[in-house]
Amino acid sequence: MTPTQKSLIYIAISLVSFQVSRLILFILYFKDKNVSFLVFFDGIRFDFFVISTFWSVPLAIINFPVWKSERANLYKSVFLICSAFMYVSLIIMLALNSSDIVYFGYSGKHISTEILSISEDFGFITHLIIKQYLIHFALFLAFSLILLSLWIKIARTDVKFPEIHKQLINFILLSGAILIGMRGTLSRKPIHIVDAFTKGRDYGNLSLNGAFTIYRTLYSNLKNLKKIRTLNLMPEKEAVEILGLKDKNYPFKKTNICKDKKRENLNIVVFILESWNPEFIDSLSEEKRKLGLTPNFDRIADQGIVFEKAYSAGTRSIFGIQAILTGVPVLPLLPPMGFGLDNIKFSGIGEILRRNGYKTIFVQSSHRRSYRLDSIAKSSGFEYVFGMEDVQEKIGVFLDYPDPKAPPFGWDYETLMFLKKEIDRVGEPFSAFVFTGTTHPDFPPLPERFLKYPHSPKELGGYLNTLFYSDWSIGEFMRSAENSIWFPRTIFIFTADHPAYVRENRFDKMFHIPFVIFAPKIFPPKRIKNIVVSHYDIIPTILDVLCVESEYSSIGESVFSKSADDFAFVSNGEIIGIISPAGYVVHNTKQRISAERFEDLEPAMADNSFFDTLEKKLLALTQLEFTAIQKNRWAE
Repeated sequence: MTPTQKSLIYIAISLVSFQVSRLILFILYFKDKNVSFLVFFDGIRFDFFVISTFWSVPLAIINFPVWKSERANLYKSVFLICSAFMYVSLIIMLALNSSDIVYFGYSGKHISTEILSISEDFGFITHLIIKQYLIHFALFLAFSLILLSLWIKIARTDVKFPEIHKQLINFILLSGAILIGMRGTLSRKPIHIVDAFTKGRDYGNLSLNGAFTIYRTLYSNLKNLKKIRTLNLMPEKEAVEILGLKDKNYPFKKTNICKDKKRENLNIVVFILESWNPEFIDSLSEEKRKLGLTPNFDRIADQGIVFEKAYSAGTRSIFGIQAILTGVPVLPLLPPMGFGLDNIKFSGIGEILRRNGYKTIFVQSSHRRSYRLDSIAKSSGFEYVFGMEDVQEKIGVFLDYPDPKAPPFGWDYETLMFLKKEIDRVGEPFSAFVFTGTTHPDFPPLPERFLKYPHSPKELGGYLNTLFYSDWSIGEFMRSAENSIWFPRTIFIFTADHPAYVRENRFDKMFHIPFVIFAPKIFPPKRIKNIVVSHYDIIPTILDVLCVESEYSSIGESVFSKSADDFAFVSNGEIIGIISPAGYVVHNTKQRISAERFEDLEPAMADNSFFDTLEKKLLALTQLEFTAIQKNRWAE
């Protein structure tokens, strides 16, 4: 038996063992659900990912081509060491899978972020295994001994060394397979937990395994492991009372009721504008100077509903996307979607709208795998998901760019023209989300007509020029849309993922974004100054304006139902904050860092009681968010 043959047998045994774990998971929790058996085949890429990652070095050692005379004396002892390592690591992986199966029955999800916070759930798992699953534990030990006997038998089998050129070919082929396995895909980014859920929650949960979800979560959060801890700000009961919520188990579960049947069968288009800052938008800026960079957006704002106090979920694009598409809050102690927070139950906006007959489109100007947004969008329920590759392939480049391939995050104009074609193709009713990217550094060189300032790839001048270009692109899209039959029945929401080049040193300005609802045939223009809105209000708002009756989970609500008492929850790194129309409080989950009132707040309202009340709401909300996510009680 050659070294390569032994290696392939070991790999086959490990894959079969993982499938046994998946079969047990299926029998226990999915037998009565309509899940395709193709999931067992799809799950191999997640299984092989873990195996390839941990076995790459020993497999390379025992298959490295060396002349027989030089290798024979050392091979047996080297192989035994590598073989022992592979066996022990496989048993550990299968033990993780077994613990994960127990945990899945308790929480309805695989172990992922719980490993970061050293949750008390692991004590619960240990208790279950020792007290209630003792027989199963014994079966696992028996299975381990059977594997050990096979392992030893293979290890002791005589080795036959093929000719050196055949060894080299086998080494190259096996190395290639291992490298592909360590990525799980041929695309730009290796697979993560979110990639399992592109075909639904049940399909995704069954295709995953505990060893994979634990490893990917730990690997994605290596820098933060020492900072992660269990969050104990206050008892759940107290938090529920402070926020006036009804359901302790699912505190953020809500139901949208259609209040105006005339709004049925409308369409929605949501613009998520990369790094747009109200400071540089004339219709939103508090300064008297006029930059003239956003004439098209300004016309939209003049005819739309403008929310002057609008805030992003965080200071990174992925945070905004997570809040807008899923409603799941961004918390400092937990990773974002695409990096470990993917196997909880949540009510994605795409899934809700598809259930109600909408064609759902998500287009980004950047590469499909940027932030793994393609998988995040699909797991949120979007049917049609596109990125830079699709734009380049289907429509190419329209303008006279100095360097068409320059923008790292794509061209906004071509992306919006692509979106228009897709909307026309799929037909009504539709829901379309587009995430632009040209305004993200490095700022690409632009045609001369867009250069209003000295251009540079990272400085403010480059940002302002790309902002001018991005606004022009929006204007071209809207002019084309106005000539379409669906325009009178379509609601447009314009917002940003986060602001950029914030110059005023004030906490709320770090999150201040544009937020405009434009539907001149449906809503009269209006400016709203004293109501706070945020990314978390977008899903409830969409369901409200489209008159879609559905359950969903969110900390936000429709912008048309908000009052002056409402607030925005924001986060930045380890910092959490609450922003009300009157002021804000900043916290690090240990102590209050700062608090500030706005100038238009009466002095009598700025006493400690005002800030104490805001702080209690902030801590109560954060505690319930964290607990709901960790216990997989965000959505039913």
